Amino acid sequence: MLKRISIILVIISIFFLVIYFTSINQNSIRIDFGFVVFEPSVVLGVSLIFILGWIFGLLCSMVYIIKLTNEQRNLKNNLKDAQSELSGLRQLPTKDAN
Repeated sequence: MLKRISIILVIISIFFLVIYFTSINQNSIRIDFGFVVFEPSVVLGVSLIFILGWIFGLLCSMVYIIKLTNEQRNLKNNLKDAQSELSGLRQLPTKDAN
């Protein structure tokens, strides 16, 4: 319950910080890509950079998650092979020590 309340308070405080940031930064910035020029507001520019960074982070995470998923699948297959081999060895008749 305390965790949920703290998350809600953080979200509300971020919302008010964004509103404050928007109200004090009405200027526009110039972004020149060489073949096209954009002049968005500061807030829009910062928001776009944040969103692009978030998407880049998700893509990097997805690569790592796919790698872990493949490793987990390989380990499960190896475990099944080892279990089937073990059950086959258990069914073999034992030799007498004599």
